[in-house]
Amino acid sequence: MSKWSNRAFKVAAALVGGFRYLSMEGVPGTKIRIPFKAHRGFWVGPMPDADLVTFLASALPGTDGVFLDVGANIGTYSAVLGVMKKGRLRGAAFEPVPTTNALLRRTLELNGLDEFLAEASALSSSPANLIFSGYEGGGNNFIVPPGDARARLNVRGTTLDAWMEAHPELPPDAIKIDVEGHELEVLKGGRATLARFRPALVIECHCASWPVAGVRGEDFNSLLAGCGYSEPMGRDGCTVDLTRCRETVHVLYRGSKAT
Repeated sequence: MSKWSNRAFKVAAALVGGFRYLSMEGVPGTKIRIPFKAHRGFWVGPMPDADLVTFLASALPGTDGVFLDVGANIGTYSAVLGVMKKGRLRGAAFEPVPTTNALLRRTLELNGLDEFLAEASALSSSPANLIFSGYEGGGNNFIVPPGDARARLNVRGTTLDAWMEAHPELPPDAIKIDVEGHELEVLKGGRATLARFRPALVIECHCASWPVAGVRGEDFNSLLAGCGYSEPMGRDGCTVDLTRCRETVHVLYRGSKAT
């Protein structure tokens, strides 16, 4: 599709939403709304990650379920799952950048997820604060070293395990992690939660940046194996060898809540 066709679809969607929101397809047969201010996230046709959302949805009970969206950005995953579950979705979306968190809250509201939590904190391996880039309008943000020219925000950090201690009523059935290379640190801070509840996982692994951060695929595999998970699958259902992977890849782990 040409950029002009895409713009035409966006304009049409904006007109329908009175330039307050854009209506888009999630998984086939569902529609979600995103704030017009987040128009850079607009897509035409089914959601590009519809297969990943469908995988997560399969781990959620039919009448209730808890989803944690770590690195939520404007909340499209939470919105699609909420619409798929007809609003019967509990959980939280974590997005520490204030301007993006505001768009996330609006996305949840537009899709009837008024009780879904929008947490303004970043998950990591410790509760220490983190230095983030600060791109606005739903741009992808990431952790940067202190003193880096891109560093513009000091955000509150916590761990998944600490958050769960404060929210025992939300045992997760499924978790999505998309944190631009910080994924192993998130897992380190959630060992107890993962081992206890063993939720289904979709993790975007930025393997190309791992060597710079001192991350090894072996460490990733060892941590999750210790929590009761088997080898990771790719989107095609085949096993992914994270010790050899050098590109960004989504890995999926089937869940089976421990009792």
